[in-house]
Amino acid sequence: MKMGAKILTNFVLIPMGVPICVENLLAMVVLFRCRRMIPQIKILAINLSLTDFCTGLTLCIPDTIFESCTFKKYLAGPFVVVSLLTITLIFVDRCCSLLFSLRYFNIVTHRRIIAACISIWIFSITLVYFMFHDNESEYGIYCGILYLTPKKTLNIVSRVFVLMVLLMNISMYFYLSYTASLGFT
Repeated sequence: MKMGAKILTNFVLIPMGVPICVENLLAMVVLFRCRRMIPQIKILAINLSLTDFCTGLTLCIPDTIFESCTFKKYLAGPFVVVSLLTITLIFVDRCCSLLFSLRYFNIVTHRRIIAACISIWIFSITLVYFMFHDNESEYGIYCGILYLTPKKTLNIVSRVFVLMVLLMNISMYFYLSYTASLGFT
């Protein structure tokens, strides 16, 4: 990346990262202090705030600190994927609460939510590696734009997975909106 592009990137990203960090730090403090929230929702909300805080923190790191993109890409990438998968878990949790209303607390337990959060953290690191994998570049990481990475099976599968998660989130959103609208009529 050229020096002018790095300066422009820093000029745009660092001012965005600071309010994201402050907002999510405040959200985590409020969530930790909240006593009346359902534990499952509280864990998912704290996980989402933590990932968004970490994403904002990586945006605050100037590009000029790193010689290659590898470190910053691996800092920000997993946090964004964990955030996406946490939103998916929130949607799944809310769908479970509607579908299994009386058995919800037996199905969606405190331990299962924590295990799911830990799993998505581990899975996201692997997924991000596959998204940017390129044998021909330094450390096996492609430093360009995601959709310009060499077309290999791992890259394509990881992108299709992210697309499927996004489509699943949209469909669950419409399901929840429709179900909620039935309750208000």
